[in-house]
Amino acid sequence: MKRLLVLLSLVTLAIGGTEGFAQGRTVSVTGRVTSADNNRPLSGVSVLVQGTNVNTRTDADGRYRVDAPATANALVFNHLQYGTRTVAITGSVVDVQLSPQAVAVEGLVVTALGIERQERALGIAAQQVQGEDLTRSETHIANALQGKVAGVQITAAGVQGGSSRVVIRGASSLTGNNQPLWVVDGVPVDNYSSMARNAGFGGIDYGNAVQDIAPENIESITVLKGASAAALYGSRASGGAIIVTTKTGRGNNGRGQVTASQHISWEDPLRLPTWQNQFGQGLDGQFRYVDGNGGGSYDEVDESWGPPLDGRMVEQYNSPIVNGVRQATPWVPQPDNVDYFFQTGRTLTTNASFGASSEQANVRLSLSRLSQDGMMPGFELGRTTVGLNGGVNVTSRLSASGSAQYVGSDGSGRPGIGYGETNPMIQFIWFGRQVDTRDLQRNFRNVRPEGDTQAGMPYSWNYSYHPNPYFLQQVNGNVDERNRLIGNVAVNYEFAPWLNAMVRSGTDWYNDDRRTMYAEGNYGVSNISPVTGASEVVGDRGAFGQYQIGFQETNTDFLLNLDRALTNSISLNANLGGNRRDFSRRTNYVWVAGLSAPGIFSTENASETPDPFDYVARKRVNSLYGQTEFGFNDVFFVTLTGRNDWSSTLPAQNNSYFYPSAQASFILSDAIPALSEGFMRYAKLRASWARVGSDADPYQLANTYLSSSAFNGVPRFEVANSLKNAELKPEATDSWEVGTELGFFNNRIGLDLTYYNEVTRDQIMPVQVSRASGFSSVVVNAGSVRNKGVEVLLNLTPIQTGNFRWESTLTWAKNDNKVESLSEGLESLTLGNFWYGSIQARPNEPYGSIVGTTWRRDSQDRVVVSASGRPLRDPTEKVIGNYNPDWTGGWANSLTLGGLNLNVLLDTKQG
Repeated sequence: MKRLLVLLSLVTLAIGGTEGFAQGRTVSVTGRVTSADNNRPLSGVSVLVQGTNVNTRTDADGRYRVDAPATANALVFNHLQYGTRTVAITGSVVDVQLSPQAVAVEGLVVTALGIERQERALGIAAQQVQGEDLTRSETHIANALQGKVAGVQITAAGVQGGSSRVVIRGASSLTGNNQPLWVVDGVPVDNYSSMARNAGFGGIDYGNAVQDIAPENIESITVLKGASAAALYGSRASGGAIIVTTKTGRGNNGRGQVTASQHISWEDPLRLPTWQNQFGQGLDGQFRYVDGNGGGSYDEVDESWGPPLDGRMVEQYNSPIVNGVRQATPWVPQPDNVDYFFQTGRTLTTNASFGASSEQANVRLSLSRLSQDGMMPGFELGRTTVGLNGGVNVTSRLSASGSAQYVGSDGSGRPGIGYGETNPMIQFIWFGRQVDTRDLQRNFRNVRPEGDTQAGMPYSWNYSYHPNPYFLQQVNGNVDERNRLIGNVAVNYEFAPWLNAMVRSGTDWYNDDRRTMYAEGNYGVSNISPVTGASEVVGDRGAFGQYQIGFQETNTDFLLNLDRALTNSISLNANLGGNRRDFSRRTNYVWVAGLSAPGIFSTENASETPDPFDYVARKRVNSLYGQTEFGFNDVFFVTLTGRNDWSSTLPAQNNSYFYPSAQASFILSDAIPALSEGFMRYAKLRASWARVGSDADPYQLANTYLSSSAFNGVPRFEVANSLKNAELKPEATDSWEVGTELGFFNNRIGLDLTYYNEVTRDQIMPVQVSRASGFSSVVVNAGSVRNKGVEVLLNLTPIQTGNFRWESTLTWAKNDNKVESLSEGLESLTLGNFWYGSIQARPNEPYGSIVGTTWRRDSQDRVVVSASGRPLRDPTEKVIGNYNPDWTGGWANSLTLGGLNLNVLLDTKQG
């Protein structure tokens, strides 16, 4: 950390003030960049003085200005859609026209380990999204990618501020993590999902860690799909990698530049269930409220099988009491009682940044604040991000760079999820249709008055199952606070124009504190342990849980880069490096089931012995890796990679594992120039193969004793139910893919097609065994899962005339998943269950099969009923569905008229 602060101080001192940016004698060069097709000005074109770090970008009118050293000879113009062109400096004005190129063709792409590679040399499917193309209304970086990358399935959070799941090319691990590795400025960052292990029965979703990254500070995102694309990152990237590059101070033309932006969005529930309003609360057409707990006629029932809502007079929960007698009031529906509960949410994001650069240094400081008022009453979320990026040329050969992001986030009143009373939506599913939520809102802080059968209890409509939903959200409470630092420092030395070395060290550190509090008077409510997923009883006088997560991962690596021509027709680009990864996560949790005095949420106020949990996980992985790319006539490219890991979580005899990859690309349109003279402007073929290994979580090799609740004050320890395995070996994933990239009609149409096939074997997973052994499961290497599929990316420019331009991007992907085998003798592996259904992995079925019972049917496929006419349940469980979609797609459109821009995005998951 001290090195990072010193580096950034040097960067600031090197830049000095705005008067000191242009050092030495310079020449001011201005000009305008336009499209060769229609003379339309091109904004956002990178303009670099060749041989220096001096650069800028064109403005909305395509104009630029750069102060170049007097010795400079040429400018390099680069645009993702228009390629790269080098133009000699022949005077003080240099105007340039660029010809369109196929999207993402001929540009540079940030790949594994931060290595920039030519797009044409890649034999893998890697898709890049620019920061300005991210969905601005999204506060979660993963959700901002929805619909933009083929083959990437993003399941958005079910609640505001919650977790989002990203899976690239289907699930490959039966019980492990199927999400990709996230990397920010070369530093792998944690994406731990903070959702409780609730198996559907409730809990609080605090979001996953990657949402700390503010979209406003992102320069670009590269999605590396599959094992081939991420082979250099090792086992964590068997599901692909998402490479995030943040903005720097480069490109400010030697001057200080201040930018500011503000985004505001409003949220309202898009769709709620359709409710009936013919019958009210009760059963068998009867209802009369006495105490909401069975003292009246079905007043404990929360379903609406009661009397017709026709205005008849009925004693209800909010009927007035006169002389100790509850009066009857009109029995009428409240059609908008659920809709009224939700409020219009608002999200406000404010960002300000300062950037500056010179020939010797650059710096960027950014500050952003997100403030969110949720759709649920009482829910608020805030996030403050401070980012600092800098770089300095210490000498003509030695340069240094660094970046740091501090993120402070805080939330309160997060709604519960799943089937639990902390989730108000569960109550609304059972809700009596005559219940007035306006009345509940007015009285949620009150208690029943004297003379009421529930005197002193919190005001509600039912005292068997459902507290007042406003009480749940605004009297009960939860708060959370996370402080995080992501930073790195790197030093680069150039031995020769074709040889350089880089040493980098980066860390991701955070502390996450959460507290869930329950006031006195709760009933029908239980807390879900965020550690075990078990239900924890809430005492009458209140309860609370305190959960703390401490995390740090430090990666230190070196990389030697060689890039030179071996002959006039053969080029070589080689990288050799190594990495040391140190990982640590600590979890502390304490549950206090009862309080001596209500409202004081402290362990010192516990009326029962607190139930604590303390867990520390550590891991170290040492790695060596290399990559070699041969180019032949700048038309045919072959790339070979290899990586070897040594993991501390595997047995000594099996802790070393090697995984290679190979890829090739062929620029057909350059090899056969006649192809590009017709309607086809560009054609590329590519293919790749890779094998990736994967290690185990910590502490899977030997059984240890676990602490249990004390007996008469005496600590107890017990053996875990899962038997560990000292003979584990690494998992292995084999993957291959083929693809093509095509450009038609002057590249107004760009098409990218990919077919892939991968299989993961020797999976590390717990397998059920007979409990007579003393254990319920054993950790083994078993199971095989295959994924194969097709990805399509289509870029169109249907209209390009005058000041109007319409750009359209369509993505489509279909993944076929199959569990080829489990452990010998194992017919199914249960991944989660809920009441009468479960999610299972079954041989010869897709991963994520929904298994349950159906109606019993006769030989003619007719439903069999009982003597009373009710359908009978088939006792045999069957596969009745799958949670994975049949296919996914997206359609993004950008329409530009002068300085006005409209973006429309559709994202779909079908089947």
